Amino acid sequence: AKMSVGESLSVLGAYGEDGDARLCKMCCSDKLMRWNVLGVQGALLSSVMAPLYLFSITIGDRAGYSHSSLARAVCCRASSLEGRLPPPFRVNHPLLL
Repeated sequence: AKMSVGESLSVLGAYGEDGDARLCKMCCSDKLMRWNVLGVQGALLSSVMAPLYLFSITIGDRAGYSHSSLARAVCCRASSLEGRLPPPFRVNHPLLL
């Protein structure tokens, strides 16, 4: 897949039948949303500690900034998961600055 600015590939875990790793194309807001549900600590630390969530997200350039769009991108589109996640996970709502 062709990559656009701000996108990256992340390994999804298991390898496919052909031996190739399955990859997922994610943009920056997808990663921030994922961190706001699963935490930023990674899989290894998840087995020994509670999730670490972002307290705030600061945007440096306010040109074209929309608070509602940022909130939707990083946490609110995951609101359908609230109450359905296994403990200790939750949908985190960081302070947006």
